[in-house]
Amino acid sequence: MQEKCPECGKPLRFVGQKWECSGDPFHKIPFSGNRGYTGTTSSPIPRNPATNQKGNIQVVPLRYPVLRSPGESSGIIAPKLRCPFCDYEFPLNEATVMSTVNPGKVLRSGQTGTLGRIFGPRGRLDKEIFTSEMAGYQCPRCLLVLPYHYESSTNIYIGVVGDTFSGKTHYLAALLSLMEEGGMAHNAVFSSVRFVPQTEYTTKMLEEYRQVFEEQQEFAITRPFLSGKKDEIPLWSPLIFNMLIRQSNSVQESRSVNLVFYDLSGEDIANEPRLAQYGWPVLRAHAFIYLADPLSMKGVVNLLPTDKKPRADYLSFYAHRSSNEVLDNVISVVRRWRGLAPDAQLSMPVAITISKSDLLEEIIPAAERQSMPFLSPVQYDGFVHIDDFMRNHEAISKWLITMKEMQLRQSALYVPNSSFFAVSATGGSANSVGKFAPMQSRRCLDPLLWILWRFATGAY
Repeated sequence: MQEKCPECGKPLRFVGQKWECSGDPFHKIPFSGNRGYTGTTSSPIPRNPATNQKGNIQVVPLRYPVLRSPGESSGIIAPKLRCPFCDYEFPLNEATVMSTVNPGKVLRSGQTGTLGRIFGPRGRLDKEIFTSEMAGYQCPRCLLVLPYHYESSTNIYIGVVGDTFSGKTHYLAALLSLMEEGGMAHNAVFSSVRFVPQTEYTTKMLEEYRQVFEEQQEFAITRPFLSGKKDEIPLWSPLIFNMLIRQSNSVQESRSVNLVFYDLSGEDIANEPRLAQYGWPVLRAHAFIYLADPLSMKGVVNLLPTDKKPRADYLSFYAHRSSNEVLDNVISVVRRWRGLAPDAQLSMPVAITISKSDLLEEIIPAAERQSMPFLSPVQYDGFVHIDDFMRNHEAISKWLITMKEMQLRQSALYVPNSSFFAVSATGGSANSVGKFAPMQSRRCLDPLLWILWRFATGAY
């Protein structure tokens, strides 16, 4: 007999190593063992791969995140939606519905008055006219039109943060390009994981990323946010992807999940006042990928050959930077923004990631690399290899000790739902004129895959 949801009576389904209601994934389901599940895994997933015990190593299929986010419609009487451009939250039935096929065309005016707010139309824009016009809700504050079906999706903000020169834009470009090209299931046989761009801006940026990679050029440094007139709304351009998962050997899930990324400058992230004033995309993030620059680690720089050390024009910058400084700043501002105690831990997933990992090949002897799997490339198959996460976390943690990077390890104590990673967006360093050898990214999807796994297991 199939078990049912205690709140609404609809059948339960098994998603991301936990049972959930097939009608509403946010109904609370009491834990009761594995409820007779006979899928690919049966042992419980630990809260952190670093605490995994021998014999509990697993390979699990990638599942949709189980998360109610601020960008998702909520509320029974007046569902609300949060704008990804200006962060304004508004009731759906007060927003004008606009065409994205014919810009400026109004399909339905927003409701006014008490009765209009309570009984006015709201929710998914699925009727014939809305579908043909790819309709979207218009934010009443910034007047920008939200992506098609954004109102009926779980919208998850992923904050990619790091200091100036940490390689954030290169990493983001490699990550998003791999996502869009199907890299997360490139070597898959029985599964498919796709990320579909949801805005013209996202598609445009992907084209620019590809062009820069094809020309083997460096990206220009992301400019800091320029404030306008007093009380002017700070607007950001998000990079939005809809997540589509297909597993041929399991029941298909029906869920719309958007991953939302922003490219903020390292200067805005590193500066606490600027982050607090303009950095709401970071402060509202549900998870972080933090890029720790190995060139800010004195133990690494001392061992690098001369041609790999920081260029002369960067020396003064790195002389006053540490690998953990920006992470500490972000943790501090997020605490204040969310009203937490000064020493409170943050519960969201944080992938602490060593960028430019190709530099580590210059300082780690070949004989020691067998114990450092993060230096080897990987083929993604649509599954989550928890044992790989565990081995990399332990290897990088030990390597940080040898580099005397104790402060970065200590910063991780304030984000206990975290793990260490190492990535290379380009596969090598640029030469003196800013040109790369043919670019080969390495393990750039690891941090995001781990974050999605954490969300799918409810560990946040």
